[in-house]
Amino acid sequence: MNDTRFESILNQDHYPIEELHENPRCQLMNIPFCENVGYNSTMLPNFLGHQTQQDVIHEINIYHPLMKVGCSPDLKLFLCTVYAPICFDHVNGTRPLFLFPCKSLCESARQGCSTHLKQFINDWPPALQCDKFPDKKRDTGVICVGKDEESKFAQNGIASNDRSDSFSSEIKRDLGFVCPKNFEVNSYKLHLNGKTYNNCAMPCEDVLLDKNHTQIVRITTGILAIVCLLSTIFTCVTFLLNTKRFKYPARPIIIIAFCQLLVAACYLIGFITSNKISCNDPAEPPKSLPNMRMIRTITMGNKKGSCTLQFMALYFFQMSTIFWWLMMTISWYMIARLKWAPEAVSSVARYFHLFSWTTAALLTIYLSVLADIEGDPLTGTCYVSVSNQESIRTFVVYPTLMCTIAGCLFLSSGFKSLWDSREALRREYGKQTDEHHKLVVRIALFSLLFVTFTVILLYCHYYEQNNLNSWMLSWLSNICKNRDYSIPCPVKNFSNLAPHYSTFILKYVATMAIGINSALFVAEFCKFRM
Repeated sequence: MNDTRFESILNQDHYPIEELHENPRCQLMNIPFCENVGYNSTMLPNFLGHQTQQDVIHEINIYHPLMKVGCSPDLKLFLCTVYAPICFDHVNGTRPLFLFPCKSLCESARQGCSTHLKQFINDWPPALQCDKFPDKKRDTGVICVGKDEESKFAQNGIASNDRSDSFSSEIKRDLGFVCPKNFEVNSYKLHLNGKTYNNCAMPCEDVLLDKNHTQIVRITTGILAIVCLLSTIFTCVTFLLNTKRFKYPARPIIIIAFCQLLVAACYLIGFITSNKISCNDPAEPPKSLPNMRMIRTITMGNKKGSCTLQFMALYFFQMSTIFWWLMMTISWYMIARLKWAPEAVSSVARYFHLFSWTTAALLTIYLSVLADIEGDPLTGTCYVSVSNQESIRTFVVYPTLMCTIAGCLFLSSGFKSLWDSREALRREYGKQTDEHHKLVVRIALFSLLFVTFTVILLYCHYYEQNNLNSWMLSWLSNICKNRDYSIPCPVKNFSNLAPHYSTFILKYVATMAIGINSALFVAEFCKFRM
């Protein structure tokens, strides 16, 4: 082995941990010898003076014969951490974190391979003398990749699911998530494991589901959107043909159908455009790394006009749907409990419109100003930021839950009043009571289905929020193995916590079924009136 170029290093007792040849930087490791070693980011120049990875490859390939012999399970990890030190950008500051092998790891590799080394090269090289490396007893406060469980790396190290046995057995502490430069987007925020990472975006693909399952969800949502669109168009056209036929309390169901028509249109646009609205094109690479492969990222905030407009339409009409459901139950209560005539309810309907449209508009404007908007790559739409759990609870879950509970109370009170007065109604209206009975049944059936789908939707939101952190850690456990990114792996393997695609299908089925339900009501209502 030619060590002359590293003479200044070899003459020292220990590796110069604080003195680097130049300003080091982390870069993606592309050294065939070190494939599957358990990390994918290295530092160059290294402490042996290598300037490029080609220099490292030329030098480290000398040890291929030893690898074929299999003299030590720790040899590969030891050599790679010497020639291609582990490196992490922006950990606890702006300076990269780099890790040495511990003396214990060196001794384990040397013990098995020093005899075999003489057959191929010479004695154990001076650059690899074990006394040069940090020792857990001698060097306090130094982080290193060790052999035994008491090593410094064992106390402060990192983990990866595919590390070698000698590496993974020592993992005790996670370095946390480090946003790779490929993900950096100004003003974006990534929420992970209870922390927020500024100027960091989520990839558009393979986050929660793989490509195949994403395609299944997208196609299913597109089909549901088409069915819902056709159903609500039928409802609205039927209403326009004879507007006088639909009096209160049936009139709000028509408005609900109109809202769901536009909700379905938003999902259909998302399906047709794939994720062009919900995702951004790759950003420009940093000037210092012009060849870095940037990625498509999920749209966040209100700077992308098409995403913001789609969010405003989708959120406004979804919330209007739930508010008009509440107005329907109030009108039902006024007729069934307070004995108002449908014409009397119509005279105050302007207050229903004022409350429903104004409240939905104010919430939409407020969220747009807050820029709490996020693309959904599964459906190609933009909605309230799912990764920000506080927003989804405050602006979606809580209003929907309160309106659902209040509506059920109004419905129950109205039905109880009708039940208590059924004998009086039969005496007063005679045969017409059967017609009123059929209307009551249809209102009850529509309400039951509406509440059922809404509860399913609320449960999906709850389940998603309750498990989102685990799903994100599952994504992290998988993406950290990708050699294109320099991301530390979590200590624990979360790969098995990925969500099942049926969870999202159920969510979108419940969303579209509300519109389809209105068409069923109108069809039965027209039959009843004919």
